[in-house]
Amino acid sequence: MGFNFAVEHKPGPLNRATDALTRRSDAALQLAAISHPTPLLLEAIRQEHQTTVELQQLSQKIIAGQMMSHWFMLDHIILYKRRIYILPASPLVLQILSAYHDSAHEGLQKMGQWICSDFYWAGLRSHVVEYVVACLIYQCYKADHLSPAGVL
Repeated sequence: MGFNFAVEHKPGPLNRATDALTRRSDAALQLAAISHPTPLLLEAIRQEHQTTVELQQLSQKIIAGQMMSHWFMLDHIILYKRRIYILPASPLVLQILSAYHDSAHEGLQKMGQWICSDFYWAGLRSHVVEYVVACLIYQCYKADHLSPAGVL
């Protein structure tokens, strides 16, 4: 009937309540720390940039020097301000949101920062908000950081 656990005292602000999403194993935390596009995703982006008419026209303008200095090409991928450019209506938008959010179920700010560091498309922040708000796991396990309402 022995138990195998250790009691640790954590003083002050280190002693805080945890929620279900912070009780992950160390391996899960290490995997969640990876915040860059995977090779399979990059290949899909490269293929979309080579097959979509609108992106082909944009790449021709970039190569011809008709676009502002924020735009450039790298390995057949269009970059805007050093971030990968995706069309807002692309099916890859959902794959990107899923890949970044479903690994850690982080909130709006952290997920927005992760995606904005690697990708750009018109309406990116609103897509992030819609995706995170619709996530059932995030809704169930993330606690609100508001005081409970008093007597009305």
